[in-house]
Amino acid sequence: DTVVINAMLTEIPSRMFMNCTSLSSVALPNGLVEIGSQAFSGCTSLVSIELPNSVTEIGSGAFSASGLLSFDLPEKVTEVSSRLLYNCAGLARLTLGGNVTKIGSEAFAGTGIKSFEIPATVTSFASDAFAGNEDLTLTVAEGNKSYKLVGSAMWNGDQTKLLFFVGAVDSFVWTAETKVESGAFRGVTVGSVTIEAGVTVDGSMFDGATITNLVIADAVKSDSTVTKTTIGIRAFQKTNIQNVTIGAGTQVGDYAFYQAKLGTVTIKAGATLGSYAFSETQAYSETVAMEVTLGDGVVFSGSNVFKSSKVSALTFGEGVEIRASEAFWNCYDVKTVFIPKSTVLDATWVFDAWKSDQVILMEATEAEIEEFVKNKTWNSSWRSSCSAQVKYDQTRPAA
Repeated sequence: DTVVINAMLTEIPSRMFMNCTSLSSVALPNGLVEIGSQAFSGCTSLVSIELPNSVTEIGSGAFSASGLLSFDLPEKVTEVSSRLLYNCAGLARLTLGGNVTKIGSEAFAGTGIKSFEIPATVTSFASDAFAGNEDLTLTVAEGNKSYKLVGSAMWNGDQTKLLFFVGAVDSFVWTAETKVESGAFRGVTVGSVTIEAGVTVDGSMFDGATITNLVIADAVKSDSTVTKTTIGIRAFQKTNIQNVTIGAGTQVGDYAFYQAKLGTVTIKAGATLGSYAFSETQAYSETVAMEVTLGDGVVFSGSNVFKSSKVSALTFGEGVEIRASEAFWNCYDVKTVFIPKSTVLDATWVFDAWKSDQVILMEATEAEIEEFVKNKTWNSSWRSSCSAQVKYDQTRPAA
């Protein structure tokens, strides 16, 4: 179908032709100024359109999921709205006017664009503008003062803040002086990441990233000051990390590694673990199991820290403090665990729902544990809802 827009019309309302799948051609008047959001969204038969130079504004998603194969943005349009050409899978050619200053979120995501140069005029470019575009080559035009590409890292113009990555990353060292945009590592593949003391990792910063080696540095003491790393809520949720080392004194927030796939996890002395920090985690792969080592004095400050985790090997250091309930609820893959008598189990249902084929080796005798309960360093309900075999007066198994 072909549509000719009235020459007197200056605006095409939002969703006017949305999902008109038979629309194949549109003639737009020279006096047209504005195209509303999702005006041509879902017009799968519309493979080309000529926008008059009079157009100054195009709403979000105006041509999303359409059949467009190429697109020329009029010169007077200064902002590319979010999802403008989202999921236009056949789009292979894109030309922007010379006055564009802003490119919005997912503006060209899911298109067939293979290369793009951020124009010199652009001062705001969404990191997910091309989300899902495989093999995209992204460059920055000479003269752009807002963005600088160094390797695969996109920085602001004076390189004081990391904004996002373009493609895979070999390694990255995050110092306390480095400013990083929220979500900069989201979905990125990284060989190694080192996070130094004093860094605060914002929530969802690494959501969905794949990392071979993650090292969070130990807290640093200077006179009476302790500089430590803080891992925010959901900072590493749904990541894939083969080796994780969490430094001494690190504060790990709630849900920090929620639903991540992990291999070797070493949590060093004095780290503090928030609620659900490692809940519903899986093995890194079929051949790399999840093995967790708790260093001396690690504190479980929140509940359900390893709830329904697929950890297969669990090692306790000395003086681990479990002070919130259901720390290892539903951890069925741990066959045997040794609990030193220096451990503090001041919580209920620590091994909730463990099965009869699982074994808990206690270094303490039953009499000593009764004394711990009496002295309130252990909770009398630490073993509630646990069917595992508990053996007392045991020695730590050889490594």
